Amino acid sequence: MTTQKEKLREQIIQNVEKFCNIAFAEKEFVPGKTRIHYAGRVFDENEISELVDSALDMWLTLGPEGKKFCNEFSKYLGV
Repeated sequence: MTTQKEKLREQIIQNVEKFCNIAFAEKEFVPGKTRIHYAGRVFDENEISELVDSALDMWLTLGPEGKKFCNEFSKYLGV
């Protein structure tokens, strides 16, 4: 059974994804006109959704997802 809290969280995440698809949509490249951003932030709606999901749990520092990343990354590196 889905609680009201879970439904609201799901709606928030869906709205965040919609927002990102509009706010950060790729613009048409026009040679000689469009600036090429060769450095800077690279993200999509998945990263922003994970950020918001963590914030809803008040995990504003290294939380369960960060620990999971560290463990998997160290296994990948063999350290």
